[in-house]
Amino acid sequence: MLHAAQITRRFLAKVRLDKKLRAKVNAELEKAGLDGNGRFEKPGLALAMVGNVLARNGLEFDEITNAHTLQPDDGRTSIDLALSNPEDPYSPTSISDVLLAFSWHKLQEYRYEAIAYIS
Repeated sequence: MLHAAQITRRFLAKVRLDKKLRAKVNAELEKAGLDGNGRFEKPGLALAMVGNVLARNGLEFDEITNAHTLQPDDGRTSIDLALSNPEDPYSPTSISDVLLAFSWHKLQEYRYEAIAYIS
């Protein structure tokens, strides 16, 4: 379910993500083990890996993800994305047509699987 802030950002944003870039990022997320085959000590480390993949491709999270969201043993969330602005890192450009889907599942103590992809 989208929150009011997400709906507002999506309404105001007019930038769309290139399909080739989306496919490239999704392939890199899969290669990084974010297709459910990788193992992470905690969900936050998996989300940090997502951030690294996004950054290498000129993208970033368009919102702050509260660590409390990642506390349950199993969960999922969606995160708005933005194009990074190398000229001014404080003003990225919101992307209107995609979300990052992120889910995690605790397999055992300090062992989580995570799935992340750009919708």
